[in-house]
Formats: sequence, structure tokens, C-alpha cells
Amino acid sequence: MLLKKSKMTHDIFMTDDNIMIPMIMSYPGCERGLKINPTVSSLDLMPTILDLLGIQVDEAVRAKWVGKSLVPLLEGEHDDQFHGRKIRTDARFMGQSDRVSALRDDRYKYVYHHDTGVEEFVDVTEFRIDEENIANSKDEEIQSALEDFRVAFSESERSGREFQVDYATYRLKQQLGKIRRISGSKAGLRVLILSTAQLAFVESIAKSLKVVFSGSEISAVVRSSFEEIPRTVSIFSNLLRFTSESKSYEIAYGDIDSFRDLVNDGVDLVILTYDSTVNEEFEKLRQFSKKVRSSKTVMIDLNMTVSIRKGQAQRYLRTLWANRKFYIDEPQLIVSEVAKVIRVLNRKKSEVNSL
Repeated sequence: MLLKKSKMTHDIFMTDDNIMIPMIMSYPGCERGLKINPTVSSLDLMPTILDLLGIQVDEAVRAKWVGKSLVPLLEGEHDDQFHGRKIRTDARFMGQSDRVSALRDDRYKYVYHHDTGVEEFVDVTEFRIDEENIANSKDEEIQSALEDFRVAFSESERSGREFQVDYATYRLKQQLGKIRRISGSKAGLRVLILSTAQLAFVESIAKSLKVVFSGSEISAVVRSSFEEIPRTVSIFSNLLRFTSESKSYEIAYGDIDSFRDLVNDGVDLVILTYDSTVNEEFEKLRQFSKKVRSSKTVMIDLNMTVSIRKGQAQRYLRTLWANRKFYIDEPQLIVSEVAKVIRVLNRKKSEVNSL
């Protein structure tokens, strides 16, 4: 409970006792008691099962997979493709605050804290509860390995961002019906994104919007993040103008008065995106969105789900309804979800009374 109140839930810890889980497989004809030593990933399950079932997959599709078939290891072949393989673990969605990622092989683990840029480097050849950060070690071998992990992590980030843009584009195309009535044309919209999410997530939405609504003019009011913009006090301190593919965005500094043209001129579409860990800041953006003249305002969550309704209580109720079959099997869970709705309603009531 103490960790939860401090927003330090289990998903931000990258210690081996939290991210390393046993994988046990049993299938007809498998070798009993076989132990596989190389570090593997849960993403390896799908290609492994497909190979065991003899299901052929086009090589162009297979090449896009991060996971690898474990069949060579299960058949006793120590394939070189598993040697020195770096497995990635992520805590929280791209766009959420307090996000942490890790790369791990059989010798070392690299941990990166996205909000602060803090790095950790750990020797995992011997298990320790109190993992020692050796990133500042003077040992040349360790520093060489650390640099290798930095390069690998940078490449995985690039690949992940490309995937996020592709996924965002796919999801927006799926949900065009919810926002198609904004304009008689799919092109040339004036769009304003208001977001408490990290800049990488906002950028992925902007790039996908340029694909779905070609020729659109896209601006965004965002929070500061360590990776791209120096931290500031006001969440309204940065305005981004997304321009061309060669130069994705320009950043203008100033307070909310700098954005009066967006309020006065109006836009075709306002998009609100939110990070669930910064609800108070999101509420400020939501209130600001009411001052902007627009044809339509929609919300997009971190899973790229478009919602016309904006209330948090409504979102909880919609979640209950969408998962009703699950709650029928586990009715006690309804109590905790209903309690969330009541807390939200009470908070909203308190905010109104304080105005």
C-alpha cells in the first residue's frame, strides 16, 4: 500500500526477481527434464508454438517478429542466434510517466529510466536481491559492454517508435467512423493535440494523423520531458508545430498566452490524450480544451482507443460494461471498480464546491 501511494507499483522495478519468470513447456514428444540456459522471452512463445504445430508463416511476416522460435534449443541444438541475445522488458506504455525499460542477456542487464535519463548496469551472472549498479565502473570490459547495450537500446527505441506510429495509424484507420463527421474531407484538417503523455507518444499520433488525414496542420500542447525538452514548471510551457517529414516538429516556449491563436481561430479537431499517472495535469488540459473552438473533441488513450465522451467516471462505467463477462466470473472485482467510480464522482463534486 505504501508503494502504491508513492506511485511505486511493482511494474517500475526491473530487478530480476520481478522480471525473470520461469517458462515451462510440455508438448507431445518433448524431452522431459530438458533445461534451457539462454535467456528467452515470452515473445518467443508464438513462433515456437507455430513451428511445433508445423504451421508455415511467410518469411516477410516472420522477419517482423521480435520473438524467435525455441525449437532449435528444444531439439538440443545450441543455435548461435541465441548467443548474446538481448531481451527487452518494458514497464508501462510508451507515453506514460515513470516509464522504465531494460535490456538483459546472460551476463548483463541495462536499465533506463525515461523520465530522468538515469542508467543502471548490473552483472547478472550471480543473483542478488540488492543489485549493484556498475555503470560507473572503471573496468574497460564493463564500459565496453555498457556501450554495446546503449547502442542496442537505442536501436530498440527506434524500432519501437516506428512500430508505435504504424500501430497508431492502424488504430486511427479502424476508428475513422468516430471522427469522420469532423469534415467533409479526410484531408487538410487543423488539429490540436493536448496531452499529458510523453512526447514520443504525441509525436506518433501526429505522424499517424498525417497519414490518415493528409495535408493536415497539427499542433500540440504537451508536458516537458527529459528526453527531448528541459523540464519546466508549467505543463503549458511547450507548443509543438508538426511540419514536414524532414523536420517533424518545432518547439516554441512560453506560457498559455502564447497559444491564444489556437483559442481564437479555432480548429477542426481537438485530441485529448492522457497519462493515468498525472490526472491533475490532465484535468487542467481538459478545462483548457473547453476554451478552444472546435468541430469535435475526442479522447485517445495510450492504447490508441478513440472516445467521444470525456468523463473519467464514464470511462470506468464503459470498462465495466466491456468486461461484464469477466466480472460475472469474478463478481468481487466489481466492488473495487464501483469504488473507483464513487471516488471519481466525489472528487468531481469537491472540485465543483471549491469553485
